[in-house]
Amino acid sequence: MKDIHVVAKPYVKDSCMIAHPGSMVTLMKHDSLRGIRVVFINMPLRESAAPNTPPQGPGLLAARLREYGAEPSIVDLNAYRIKDEDATRRNLQNGRHLTEREAQALIESHFNKHGEPHVIGLSGKITTLKWQSRITAMCRLLVPEAFIISGGGLGTEIKGGLFNWIPDLDAICCSEGDDIMLLAVRDVKTMLSSRNPALLHTKNPYHIGEIQGRHRFVYRGDRPTDLDILPFAAWDLLEEDVFGNPVLEWYIKTPVWGAAANNSSATPFTMKRSLTTVSSRGCPFDCAFCYRGAQGERNYGLRSVENLTAEVKWMQER
Repeated sequence: MKDIHVVAKPYVKDSCMIAHPGSMVTLMKHDSLRGIRVVFINMPLRESAAPNTPPQGPGLLAARLREYGAEPSIVDLNAYRIKDEDATRRNLQNGRHLTEREAQALIESHFNKHGEPHVIGLSGKITTLKWQSRITAMCRLLVPEAFIISGGGLGTEIKGGLFNWIPDLDAICCSEGDDIMLLAVRDVKTMLSSRNPALLHTKNPYHIGEIQGRHRFVYRGDRPTDLDILPFAAWDLLEEDVFGNPVLEWYIKTPVWGAAANNSSATPFTMKRSLTTVSSRGCPFDCAFCYRGAQGERNYGLRSVENLTAEVKWMQER
């Protein structure tokens, strides 16, 4: 296979070239994505740690898509830690990841229950490259016509260059996806209903060309105009997987902070049930060891105290 060398079309914030995605979202009707099925697949993280933080990125995007009539669902490959002989042999006290075969069985069963997706979104940090590559190939075989997008830390940091490593991808979503994901799914719905999708590509500012017979897109996100108006994460989509496993409850029962969490967040208290949220995005500093591109780069922004309090009360009630 020849290398794919991609250079994305330039993105100039708030210019006439590509408007802020939020301004285009305001033109969408709240049923404009009706009938489109979107599956987010969250990649496994470090096997040595018990997963204690559910995938809020996919949860937020799923909630946002619901506002416009889409049918989102989530497959969280990071939630599973299997305790068996293999885990014991490898000294994995919390259990091992799913094997590729087990992951495929989960994903295929999910598609069978919820319907074949029109859009598949892959989420994960830059360390999930191998997993994303395998899952993309797997999904391409299961649903050949699906529009597959990579986002989160990996997609944001590598951008169009990711097509070199995962040639089955259709698109990359960079930075904050709250608005840009709506536009990507809107484009998919438009292409599905068009008699001549290729003509639409030439007018799409996120289209970067046809490479190896597949049209490629790079969607550059930006900060929503008001973080307080965003819906809370769609945690109900993780309450139970297709096999009846209480995925969200696994997370809630695993401490996020304190000695039991086995991380750097020391606290004088313990916790039996916990969930996390994001109170701010971006960071004004530029530390060499930290990559915060998927959460707003150096564009620092806060949610209000009132909005955070409302979310805490909502989580307690639910």
